[in-house]
Amino acid sequence: MSSDEIDGTAEGLNIPLVWRRGWTRDALDLPPGPLPHLFAYWLSLRGGRDFPSRQDIDPEGMAPILRHIMLVEALPDGDWLYRVAGSHIVEGVGTEISRRRLRDLGDALAVDRLKRQFDAFRADPMPEYTVRSSPWRLRDWTIYSRLLLPIGVGGRLTHILGAIEFKEDRPYSDL
Repeated sequence: MSSDEIDGTAEGLNIPLVWRRGWTRDALDLPPGPLPHLFAYWLSLRGGRDFPSRQDIDPEGMAPILRHIMLVEALPDGDWLYRVAGSHIVEGVGTEISRRRLRDLGDALAVDRLKRQFDAFRADPMPEYTVRSSPWRLRDWTIYSRLLLPIGVGGRLTHILGAIEFKEDRPYSDL
């Protein structure tokens, strides 16, 4: 297993159950559903560049999976702004997050974890697939898979295009 791949269960807060990074669908080993659709769309926009630009993105190309899509902007002050979050994400999180800064989303621990994840992605932008477990809306643990894809200009990340698919509510003890 490479340093860019982790598989297994975790006893702890928001530790990935699966984490893979790479430039091909085979490297990411994406399951069926909205994530491979987004990855194929992103690859079609990328061409020979490091990654596509924000201007390349057309919601029509993601129409069947828009409810799973998020577009997060990297702000100059180091914060992140959710430009768009689809209805599946809003339902899973339990609140509207579109047009909201990450730091304003409430739960300090969850915000800190997400900021660290997004900052690490900004430092080394490449396609990233994870399956995670995280608390949402005062429920038990929610299992979800997430694909993050870099968007930017001249090799500089300006946005994260992502998709999330919430799986089920299960505590770690049941994994």
